[in-house]
Amino acid sequence: MWKAALALAILAAWPLHDSVAAARRIFAASGPVAITVAASGQLPGFTDSDITGYLVQEMNQASLGGWTFEAAPGSDASAANRVVWTLELGPSAAGSVRSYAFSRALMERMAASHRHVTIKAKLYLGGQYQTESFGQATIAGGPHDEDLAAEVIKVTRMLMSYPSSVPDRAGDPATAERSSPRS
Repeated sequence: MWKAALALAILAAWPLHDSVAAARRIFAASGPVAITVAASGQLPGFTDSDITGYLVQEMNQASLGGWTFEAAPGSDASAANRVVWTLELGPSAAGSVRSYAFSRALMERMAASHRHVTIKAKLYLGGQYQTESFGQATIAGGPHDEDLAAEVIKVTRMLMSYPSSVPDRAGDPATAERSSPRS
């Protein structure tokens, strides 16, 4: 009896095996799919023009086979295949207390203060919204902040684990081959 159940389970899983193999063929034949990255918001230790480059660098370090990430030109977030990041700093615990000795920025650097940040990322493939992922971290800021890098990589992996199809080079999901049997 158990042999018949095992045979049925293998036969039921066979279409899934075929679709996973098809996705691997797409990645192997066409190379990685480029995803454009755009960002809005501020992070301590970064200028507005540095944030997108930092996100792209960390996203590419997440080692997601089949996907590569590149910065959007300027603040353009209209590419068919894109990730749009929103970065929101939480309020400072220092509030608005007036200081006569040093500026707040100098005091924060001297005290190595940390800020709470909420990170949201939305994925669009073929111009269509796919999913959103978010995370929160307490960071010191700057490109060498390990907590920030870890949170960006975590959000990237969660976001890119969702797509059920791989868009073709032109970003047209209608011509993409399915990588999952969710029809």
